[in-house]
Amino acid sequence: MKAKNLLLRSVAAAGLLMSGMAARAQQPPDRPYPQDRDRDRDRGDELDRFQDRVFSRLRADLDRAFSDAAPMEGDRGRIERARERLNVAQRMIRDRNFDRRAFDESFAAVQQVLEQNRMPEDARNDLRLDLRELHRLQDRLQQ
Repeated sequence: MKAKNLLLRSVAAAGLLMSGMAARAQQPPDRPYPQDRDRDRDRGDELDRFQDRVFSRLRADLDRAFSDAAPMEGDRGRIERARERLNVAQRMIRDRNFDRRAFDESFAAVQQVLEQNRMPEDARNDLRLDLRELHRLQDRLQQ
């Protein structure tokens, strides 16, 4: 009889111990798991690198278009507006304050340069590729 009681108490104690360990292993729902934070941080770092690349290429291609533009034709003014809009959009992204309207305005300003400015065809193609990348960036930011 004593052996049976001892066995039951041991099983009960082991069950309590195991359930206590399982409860301790669970994290509260309002705190993310460390690996989730790491994954989110890595995803954020990747997005930061991607947006830096997109804006750097766009600026370089706009600089190239600016150097090819005639000074009195309005081409340079359109390029300056596109640069300003890109600066606003990038600043908002870096501040983690994505604003679709500001992003759309930067996209439209570059599109206007693409459609209205006189430039070599390879420069035009580079800007087309840049706009595609800008669109991809917008898609990623809206996820």
